[in-house]
Amino acid sequence: MFNLNETVIVNNINYTVTDVQHSNNPATVNNSGFTKPIEGNEFVLVTIKIENKSDKKISYSSFNWKMQNSLGQETDAKYTKDFDSGELLKSGIKEGIIIFEQPIGDGDLKLNFYNNTLFDDSYVFQIDL
Repeated sequence: MFNLNETVIVNNINYTVTDVQHSNNPATVNNSGFTKPIEGNEFVLVTIKIENKSDKKISYSSFNWKMQNSLGQETDAKYTKDFDSGELLKSGIKEGIIIFEQPIGDGDLKLNFYNNTLFDDSYVFQIDL
């Protein structure tokens, strides 16, 4: 298991969670004010940086990431900010925010990375938030 600001290296690709914020403010998701967490939940904004140190073009997507909570639930992202999907060329860097919705004050959140969430039963690595 890895921690906040610790770089995980997989196949010459660096993954780093650089920030985690908790918020009930809809403006943290978008400026409409209509996006609110359900009762008893809050938004968890995770800033992720990916650096392609390999010689190959790689794909990235918010769908590679799931959040695990203390209730034994693993959920997909609800929203993203500058982190949908795309490709990184050699030496390419992508940084953006993936937003999850979790129980307020859950102190046992983990971020799980999957190569393919449709076909993989287990995560490649886990980051303790």
